[in-house]
Amino acid sequence: VQAGDGNFYSPSLPTYVACGTDPTHICSYIYKMTPAGTASVFYAFQPAPNATVNADGLAPTALIVGTDGNLYGACKYGGLGGVGTIFEISLKGDFTLMKTFTTNGNALDPGYQPLDLVQGNDGNFYFTNGIGIYELIPSGTSSTVTTLYTFPFDVNSSTFSDGFNANSMVQGSDGNFYLTLLQAPNTVQGQGTQGAIAKFNPATKALTVMHPLNPDGSEGDHPDGPLLEASDGAFYG
Repeated sequence: VQAGDGNFYSPSLPTYVACGTDPTHICSYIYKMTPAGTASVFYAFQPAPNATVNADGLAPTALIVGTDGNLYGACKYGGLGGVGTIFEISLKGDFTLMKTFTTNGNALDPGYQPLDLVQGNDGNFYFTNGIGIYELIPSGTSSTVTTLYTFPFDVNSSTFSDGFNANSMVQGSDGNFYLTLLQAPNTVQGQGTQGAIAKFNPATKALTVMHPLNPDGSEGDHPDGPLLEASDGAFYG
């Protein structure tokens, strides 16, 4: 992404990467590149052992520029709970941990292991974690997360009627959110060619599957978004 200072910022891959100086620990970074092509490490997340627990997060899955000009992002792993974080970084490098996801026995915080992050028209942040859609209301280090939608699961057939594993989301000009799903509706988890495009209405909390990708793979599969709304009003991905 290009920030207001004209520089470009990018996270490292959302996977485990061994630290170059210590392969027994995992490292993640946010990089800065000037328009002239000079690259540097803008922010280094705290190295973590293989247990993936650290203070600020690991394996970033999203990085966006907020309406205030600061950078905001999500990590799938890391944090004190080991299951992800949502953070803010000013262009001066000041880091604020907005949310750290934790576990309590078998219970996991709503929104754990976030896969994306967008800022809505209302100024709040929205994200998915594969099994649900969530809203984060920013308030410094005490930001709150609310579950907006959970993909329904049929235990008898082992299928999700609306699909699941939403891995990207954008807000359209109509105010709705548009998602890419790795798993098509009514398909057994992990089987077959998968994928779909869905729409989520934040006012009614209703999700509509707009287009399941053809099961023969002719339209592609496993869409990896995010989608882009073009000037013609259509979405491309």
